Amino acid sequence: MSVIVRDEMTTQTAVAPAAAPVAEAPTSPAPAATLPATAPASQELEFLSPPPGLRDLRRFTLEAIDDAGLLFSLRSTEDPAVRLFLVPPRAYFPDYIPRLDGSARDALGIQDDEAVLLVVVHPGRGDESPTANLLAPVVVDLVHGRALQVVLEEDWPLRAPLIAA
Repeated sequence: MSVIVRDEMTTQTAVAPAAAPVAEAPTSPAPAATLPATAPASQELEFLSPPPGLRDLRRFTLEAIDDAGLLFSLRSTEDPAVRLFLVPPRAYFPDYIPRLDGSARDALGIQDDEAVLLVVVHPGRGDESPTANLLAPVVVDLVHGRALQVVLEEDWPLRAPLIAA
């Protein structure tokens, strides 16, 4: 499930998931999930298929929100009111080592060490704590500006409480 934050209304809207590429057979551990220090503060990304629940939106800008690289904004360039928050999972979930199947890596044309792994964050409402979607990480190829959100077959939570490790 993805969450859309509509800036002009400052409300959060839950969006039902749509069909997404599904990891078939786990084959290798996912990358460490941190952006390299040389990564630009802002990166244009094109999703190979729209992220689940985001209609036909494919073009986004990934921007660091903090200087430490622990929180990112993913804003649609086709509908700027659509924005997701992402985090590198290892900073919050050190035991999170999902397995990506070969089809996701092949679709992006990357090796494990060339990918960046991020997870979508639901900021929470009222007294609710933020949660992270560990079931469907976003795999990013920074070199070519491509991305893909994959739904893993492993048993990872859809709403894991977000707590700094």
